[in-house]
Amino acid sequence: MKKNNMTTFIIITGIFVVSVFAYVVVINMKGNNESNYYSAGVDNLANTKIEYLDIVDNKLIIKTVGDSAYYCVKSTKSVPEINSICFNQIEDNYASVYVLPHKNYYVWLKDSNNVITKAIKVNSDSSQGN
Repeated sequence: MKKNNMTTFIIITGIFVVSVFAYVVVINMKGNNESNYYSAGVDNLANTKIEYLDIVDNKLIIKTVGDSAYYCVKSTKSVPEINSICFNQIEDNYASVYVLPHKNYYVWLKDSNNVITKAIKVNSDSSQGN
């Protein structure tokens, strides 16, 4: 009798594991319906906006307008802290950073008053300007 209970447990556990695996595969194959184009004027509280955002040869190009002091590019959606080492200085409203293909990135700007914009999602496999 013990052998039948153990066999049943193993079969049910196997079916569960295969079901979860199949679900994950279907979700990943489905993809997303998000646009790969980026907003040129993100409405937020910071005194800075992205004028142009594109990926050329695995390089994310960021051109800004307004009081753009710093930018942050991360592969996670968590908002960076004000003093995060993620923030790099923007020179003449221009910044660029290398990105890996097949990944999503999030871009934040910070103005000279330390106000951070909302995140903009960027897919590194797409290009707006090309």
